[in-house]
Amino acid sequence: MSHRLIAAVLAAAVSSSAALAQTNPTTPAAGTSPPAAEASHAPSTANEDVGRSTRAAVKACQAKWKVEKAKPGTKLGAKAFYTFMANCL
Repeated sequence: MSHRLIAAVLAAAVSSSAALAQTNPTTPAAGTSPPAAEASHAPSTANEDVGRSTRAAVKACQAKWKVEKAKPGTKLGAKAFYTFMANCL
């Protein structure tokens, strides 16, 4: 790409971001209050169940890695560990 084309693309990006900032200010106007926060951010039980099952799967894979690591001739190191964990999960 030529330098002129790159400069034109950058200028267009800067001008569009400046125009966007003028139309959507991040600070509220004077005399207005910020939007009210949501009442509750309690996690759903579905997310908790996924977290528990994932933690259980990781712990099971770590136990398998300890057994695998004890075998003679097994490659050790971070790359071997992450490869094993990726295949296990």
